[in-house]
Amino acid sequence: MQRSQIYLSEIHLGQLAAFARARGTTHSALVREALDDYLARQEPLDKQALREQAFGAWLAEGSGPSLPDLRNEERHF
Repeated sequence: MQRSQIYLSEIHLGQLAAFARARGTTHSALVREALDDYLARQEPLDKQALREQAFGAWLAEGSGPSLPDLRNEERHF
């Protein structure tokens, strides 16, 4: 594990301390648990869908990039 530093409000610190005492654990363990829960709920980034949405914007302007340019960009994305 690597050490990280975050800034919390007094309210957050107080609530975190109360939960930690009640559960018999540390502040750090609670923060890691909350972060694990948050990250588990996130959808993975669908880069292809984002490209397709952006391509629609180019079509509206009528001056989209060439297919070879798009393929070259995909190799470096």
